[in-house]
Amino acid sequence: MFAAIAAIALLQAIVVLAVFSLLIERLARNFYAKRSEARLKDYERHILGLLVDPTDIGRLQQAVDAGDRTFVREKLLQQSEQLKGIDKEHMTDVFLRLGFVEQEIGALKSRGWWRRLEAAVNLGNMASQDAVRPLIDAAKDVNEDVRLAAVTSLGRLGTAEGLGVLLDALEDGDQWTPAKILEILVSMGPKIESEILRRLAGGQSPMSRKLYVELCGHLRILAGVELLQALADDTDLRVRTAVAQALGIIGHDSAVGTLNGLLADKECLVRAEAARALGGLGSVETVEYLQQALDDPDWQVRRNAAVSLCRLGPAGKDRLQAAFESGTAQAQRTVAHVIELDRLGIPVIG
Repeated sequence: MFAAIAAIALLQAIVVLAVFSLLIERLARNFYAKRSEARLKDYERHILGLLVDPTDIGRLQQAVDAGDRTFVREKLLQQSEQLKGIDKEHMTDVFLRLGFVEQEIGALKSRGWWRRLEAAVNLGNMASQDAVRPLIDAAKDVNEDVRLAAVTSLGRLGTAEGLGVLLDALEDGDQWTPAKILEILVSMGPKIESEILRRLAGGQSPMSRKLYVELCGHLRILAGVELLQALADDTDLRVRTAVAQALGIIGHDSAVGTLNGLLADKECLVRAEAARALGGLGSVETVEYLQQALDDPDWQVRRNAAVSLCRLGPAGKDRLQAAFESGTAQAQRTVAHVIELDRLGIPVIG
């Protein structure tokens, strides 16, 4: 009897102790959670204050806990995304002084590809020239996503060394997506023009010539018009098509003769692109050639020629009307649709 009472009492004591321990644990968790929340808010306040005084990083340097450093890094990256000019340079200095650039460079060698990917992206945002060489090495990573992130960040850093890697990647048909590399290069702007022209004149493979021709168009490199005209008789269909498109985008009057010549190309894709480009140049010298193209055997050539004539104003529209009244049956069918769209005020798009 006594033993049973003692056992019950012991059990009650154990239950009370367990409940008390759980209560203490919960109170402790709440205490540390509130303390952590207050600490992170304090970090965030100092991060926002960097816009006023970029040298005031003393409080952020006290973030030594791994979780706190991750929080600070992510908040700084978010803020850095919105910055340009001198403010961006100040933020880069903050990343360097807090050791985040070095940390992300080290993470490029992480065993997890997702961490290497994150590091490559972050280094582009941090915009430190210290990352150029590590990113060049990361451009050879076994993971395609990491490689693409590395070359994207190199594009953002905009160095001559990084440009070489980007252009080499553009020429390598087995790596990455050329369209993405083109997008990165175009974002770098006019400062890469001289290197683009040098490589365009260097006699690369047809695919490389095509890509450099496209870059000349996207960047509207006026100095490249002569080189583009020389490639108008390239043996590769893709190059000639890209030449017609690029000359139309650049829009220089000297390209009229070359584009008129491409209207007679043996390939319909080239003729169609030349017909489209001529409308963008706005030269009435081309109306005769475009009217002749209304009888082309390919429907897209006829369509683009009709649209270009419409874009050339009264002179072009007169030729469209003439073709509608006395042209061949296929020219009349093509022209009728374009004339009706113009009459209704609907934009005519080639």
